[in-house]
Amino acid sequence: MHILGSRHYPLLDFYRYSAAMLVSIAHLLSQQYNLPQAELLASISVELFFVLSGFVLAPQLFYVTKTNSKSTLLTFLARRWIRTVPPYCLAILGTCIILDYGNELNILRFLTYTQNFISDNSEPNFFHVGWSLSIEEWFYVIAPLSLLLIRKCLNEKKAIIITAVIYIVALNLIRFFLNDGQDWGEEIRRSVIYRLDAIFFGIVAYQIKDKIFSIHILIALFFGLLYLAFIFLNPIVLMTNVFHQNFFIFICGLTFSALILIATKVKISNNLVVLFFRFVANISYSIYLFHIMILMFLAESKLDILSLFLFYFIILNLFSSIFYYGFELLILKSRPSYQK
Repeated sequence: MHILGSRHYPLLDFYRYSAAMLVSIAHLLSQQYNLPQAELLASISVELFFVLSGFVLAPQLFYVTKTNSKSTLLTFLARRWIRTVPPYCLAILGTCIILDYGNELNILRFLTYTQNFISDNSEPNFFHVGWSLSIEEWFYVIAPLSLLLIRKCLNEKKAIIITAVIYIVALNLIRFFLNDGQDWGEEIRRSVIYRLDAIFFGIVAYQIKDKIFSIHILIALFFGLLYLAFIFLNPIVLMTNVFHQNFFIFICGLTFSALILIATKVKISNNLVVLFFRFVANISYSIYLFHIMILMFLAESKLDILSLFLFYFIILNLFSSIFYYGFELLILKSRPSYQK
């Protein structure tokens, strides 16, 4: 649903799909070869998701802020929860059948998105990709409430940008002072309370998309990608250096904001390409949710890496397509609409 004059950017659909596939491929490579670069690729791909989430949700959050009404807020929450929660719960329950989930309390923590609210240290952490989904779900609640709170003191546009800047600045400072380099992944990078700013980067990107020159975006993208390439080639730096751990999160937000802004300027007129991009975007959530289960079935495979990759790619995309059209799409039809 388009509100507030929001536009559809076809290339961002393919961006979403690419991020989901990169995560799933990274986990395949990690399972087969245990490469530090594979885990780093998965981490970078999740950061791609965070910024995109903020960007595509921005029009709805702006509408919530503009109307400043309880009914609009509830509609926003209902739309997000109907979209995300039912498939997630099925993925959790399916994973429980395959992997050791510990006990019922541990399952409950995952089902309520509280397993990594402070620290991602569940035992066992049977659905380890769930940490990013928890950050998303808590953002759906915290972001609009924060916007409406600051809206009481400022006008709509100022409230949005100031709220985003407060979260970005505050959480970067908090991570700087609290991160001691020990268990950075569990205690900082995958913690809900320390990572909400990642999605707010997308909010800022949406707010400035028509106010910033392309040359500035390209400069930010170039230097950001240069830094990430350095980290990718030297993954031990990110594991051991506190400065780079803190800098990495900030640079991901900045770089992928620039990447999204570049993507919005690319015009695609071919209707078949637009439809294909929308299709792969639709199945991206299922790819992210269920690729771990599919990997478990392939763990003992004797296929060579190329055959394994092709088989994995086909099965993952086929399953996700069936799940979207057979389950997700049916639920999406029940989502409430915003009242004009």
